[in-house]
Amino acid sequence: MNKLKITNKTVFGIFAILTLCLLPRADTFAISERQLAGNLITEVSPDHPGAHTKVMVTLVSFALDLNRSIVSWSIDGETKLTGVAKNKLEFTTKGPGTRTTVIVRALAPDGTEHAKELVFIPGDIDLVWETNTYTPPTYKGKALLTSGGTVRFIALPILYDNTGKRVATDLLSYDWSRDYEKLRALSGYGKDVAEFGGFTTLKNTVISVVVRDLESGNSVESSVAIKAGEPTLRFYEESPLAGTRYERAVSGNYSMPGAEATLRAEPYHLPLSVGQRPTFRWTIGGLPAQADQANPRLITLRQEASGAGTAELACNVEGEVGSVKSALSVLFGSRTSVF
Repeated sequence: MNKLKITNKTVFGIFAILTLCLLPRADTFAISERQLAGNLITEVSPDHPGAHTKVMVTLVSFALDLNRSIVSWSIDGETKLTGVAKNKLEFTTKGPGTRTTVIVRALAPDGTEHAKELVFIPGDIDLVWETNTYTPPTYKGKALLTSGGTVRFIALPILYDNTGKRVATDLLSYDWSRDYEKLRALSGYGKDVAEFGGFTTLKNTVISVVVRDLESGNSVESSVAIKAGEPTLRFYEESPLAGTRYERAVSGNYSMPGAEATLRAEPYHLPLSVGQRPTFRWTIGGLPAQADQANPRLITLRQEASGAGTAELACNVEGEVGSVKSALSVLFGSRTSVF
């Protein structure tokens, strides 16, 4: 087996944070109730109906015989349902901030009339997060959470009072929870951002936020379940003319296209603090390969003598709280190229 001489070329690593918009569960609660006559009790399902959501309103009472009462329902002034024991109404809410008024009336067998008004003004919320894991500057995918990484959540609520007026976000109260346990230190007025760590690959972690307008009692809620993955180290060939050939990662057996080849190591999704540079440790055949410490991401392989053979090229990349490694079998002295 011929030896390979290892040299290095310069590369500047750029730390990137990408924002992920997940598909969280988002609920809203913007219902005001008012008794118009007598005393009626209603149950709403779901508890926190959002925009464009099917809602079931059920009339219940311990004082009236609803099975013998004439019940009528109206939505925005238009009668939708009337009859004896018509104790349920299903409808769909409108868009965020758009009012829907439901009035239910019950004429009891003794001739007394009972009536209640419910006003639905749904809000909306987006819960987005960004993680401190690395991706290459030209990477178009999403930076994923991995073990040891931290996640910064941002709540973007749209909430309305009972008149339909949008409430300013700095007047809202934010209650953050982790696995359904409220975190008082992260919660309070205007606290629309919260940062979390300690995620593992073993289980999902549920992050929730409830945003409230304390004056009207209306609220919006969103939650997301996330699970950490593992970082991945990939190798790419570096071309003097085309630059890094990100369109095709090198793995398994790599045939040198000539007497010299330059490879780049990219530690996808390795947790890094802002401004931190990871440590690259290269080896060939298990022995340390000396790369320029200022620019360790690229390594150049050069065949010193004639002949053919193989050598294992490995790289271990260490961040502040994690590491990732990978290896290649480099075939030299062969004119067969993988490209």
